[in-house]
Amino acid sequence: MTATLSVGLEGFTFPDLDPFALVDLAAGTRYTHVGVRLVDPATNTPTLTLGGAYRLREHAEERGIALHGADIVNLEGPVDAWDECLSILAACGVTRVSAFHRDADLTAASRRFGELVAQAREFGVTPHLEPVSYFGVNSVAAVAELVERVGGGGLTLDTLHFRRASDDLERLAEVAHTIPIWLQVCDGPPFDELVSAGASPEERTAALRHESIGRRLPPGAGACGVADIVRIVHDATPDAELVLMVEAPDHERVRRIGSAAYAGVCLNAADDVITHASSRADVA
Repeated sequence: MTATLSVGLEGFTFPDLDPFALVDLAAGTRYTHVGVRLVDPATNTPTLTLGGAYRLREHAEERGIALHGADIVNLEGPVDAWDECLSILAACGVTRVSAFHRDADLTAASRRFGELVAQAREFGVTPHLEPVSYFGVNSVAAVAELVERVGGGGLTLDTLHFRRASDDLERLAEVAHTIPIWLQVCDGPPFDELVSAGASPEERTAALRHESIGRRLPPGAGACGVADIVRIVHDATPDAELVLMVEAPDHERVRRIGSAAYAGVCLNAADDVITHASSRADVA
């Protein structure tokens, strides 16, 4: 394992915090990076003005926090404001933006993702496509195929969605050698504790969505095998640094113990994952 490992905090974990407050929370709880919600996926429009973007960049620099990436473009949504969104990201110094595609039509997904990759290149931004377990584009293999088709882009790898889609660790190892990976870590209980055996497709989707939006576990606290995923990506990535971005929203727990306490719990959990991933690599 050669890449330096560090831990960042995704804004999706604390959706009630604006980007400035998220930076403050991360700085106060020993994170080094944050991922910020700069694109509203309902409209594909920016959530900050250009002036706000410059202020956020300055604020993050003052607090010693790196802006790792920005959420999130809906590839089936409007495209009119893509340039405006990308200019906001560039003003923040952000070089990654995540995207998703709900429908399973890979031809349509390829067309839209290719258009985003081409536009984003002009701003120094690399779009990363996220496979979501209850969407049409839901696997590492599908995203790898799309990245190959369009000749650019990366993969947003969420450990919860990876396991909920029963994705393939061997394929992930192959992909991580050649495709940039934005790694988001969290955990969840065994699948059969979340979805009953007799659940309808609609009930299954509803349960997965509910968990994804607001009932995740800190990394390493469930059955997703987060340490194995981290080890595989770490062993394969050609990058000098791999950031474990904590994306573990649990709204009820945050209400109960507070944002700072929960951020601390997640950071300690991510540190433990790094320790376990490293020890397993030494054994291997």
